[in-house]
Amino acid sequence: MNPHTHSPNAAAPLDLSRWRLLPTWLIVIGGVGAVAGFFHDRTQFAFSWLLAFMFFLSIGLGGFFLVLVHHLFDASWSVPIRRFAEHLACLLPVMAFLFIPINFSAFAYVTVRQLVIEKGLLKVSVVSI
Repeated sequence: MNPHTHSPNAAAPLDLSRWRLLPTWLIVIGGVGAVAGFFHDRTQFAFSWLLAFMFFLSIGLGGFFLVLVHHLFDASWSVPIRRFAEHLACLLPVMAFLFIPINFSAFAYVTVRQLVIEKGLLKVSVVSI
């Protein structure tokens, strides 16, 4: 019996075409949520964006570092791992674009610094000899 013959009871291949637009819709919903958060509380938005940015930047830089190490040692066994790390490192150009809101929301970080200095929330003692 030929193993490539199809039996009449074989299941049809899984059709995922109706889920093709789901990532696009999730990106749109996330973007609308980010804009709503920006207009609701700009300071909280700035700190939340900075935290998320640093998280994903660390993933991209980690992938980039792994690619550099794999090219440095030039081992053939590391090709599948290197391919995955290259895909992670491809996040870095996107992160350059996503830095723009951090650049324009620097007011939030300066405001917090001024509050700390004005209210004396941070006590610094200088020891002179």
